[in-house]
Amino acid sequence: MQDADIQQRFHLMQREFEAAVSFMREAKIDLTAAIDSLKIEVEILKTYMERYGTLSPRICGIVSEAQGRGDTGDRSRMDGVARRAEAVKTG
Repeated sequence: MQDADIQQRFHLMQREFEAAVSFMREAKIDLTAAIDSLKIEVEILKTYMERYGTLSPRICGIVSEAQGRGDTGDRSRMDGVARRAEAVKTG
């Protein structure tokens, strides 16, 4: 009886582990998609600013610096980049 109980517990642990691995794969895909989406948004903003002449060399440096560090995974960081760019533009 103990052997069957051990096998059942092992089987349940194995299924739990497989579910956790599946969840982590899905989370990685979701995070990668979110990062790619933010990269696209940054490029759109950069293109818009270049097109309408509002992109100074200093702002280009701020945006490039943020992209180089990989600061596209957090929306608040990109908002900070936008605020710094606006501060440079206005003052």
